[in-house]
Amino acid sequence: MWFIAGSFGGTVARTCHVPAGKGIFFPLINTECSNVEPDPFLCTTPEECAECNDVFFGDSDKLSVTIDGTDLGNLHNYRPQSTMLTEFTTPPADDILGIPGVTGLSGADGYWIMLAPLSKGEHTIHWEATLGGGPFAGFSQDNTYTIIVD
Repeated sequence: MWFIAGSFGGTVARTCHVPAGKGIFFPLINTECSNVEPDPFLCTTPEECAECNDVFFGDSDKLSVTIDGTDLGNLHNYRPQSTMLTEFTTPPADDILGIPGVTGLSGADGYWIMLAPLSKGEHTIHWEATLGGGPFAGFSQDNTYTIIVD
């Protein structure tokens, strides 16, 4: 499996090489809550983390994905919600969460796509996602990947 990343908002264009035979996995839009972050991302149990993440998503989320110009449908069906907490440790410096050098427990939520391996050659994966509710309603990202399968 080959993971390609989303963004922290806005428009992003990236190019990457993917080995032949590798499926591709990526987040349309996702969140994470943990026991070491401030509100609105703070939680301590799997149930609290599920509730924490759930407030960010809803039926009004706008989602679109195209692979080489072909639309994928039923994207609201691709939202696996974490039912357990995962342990993590932040790096000692320059931590994205702003809390360097700590160990915590985290639960995640979001819309994710897993693609079968693409044929050799160049492909374009484009996705847009906008949160429809919660404290970050309107947050959006627009990602385009040129994938070169070697």
